[in-house]
Amino acid sequence: SLAGALSAAGFLAYDGNEYHAEYAGDRTRGVFIDRHPPNERIFLLWKPKIPSLIVETHNALDEREAERWERPETRAAFASAVIAALVEAS
Repeated sequence: SLAGALSAAGFLAYDGNEYHAEYAGDRTRGVFIDRHPPNERIFLLWKPKIPSLIVETHNALDEREAERWERPETRAAFASAVIAALVEAS
């Protein structure tokens, strides 16, 4: 739901080229499954009692992306997409 809402709002999905074997691509573009052994995963994804997502909002090394996230309309579009995905998932 979240990947679809972000895409519909105009946010580009990461292609995962640098992930190699650490994360497996899902059917949905920009969604990846952690392949690390359970005890080596990011803590949030280690033993969650509730569904957990990590959203990487932008590539801070890309000046255009960093600048885009300084704009209130970008953050508002992101917030609206997250809300839409939560409503859809609930």
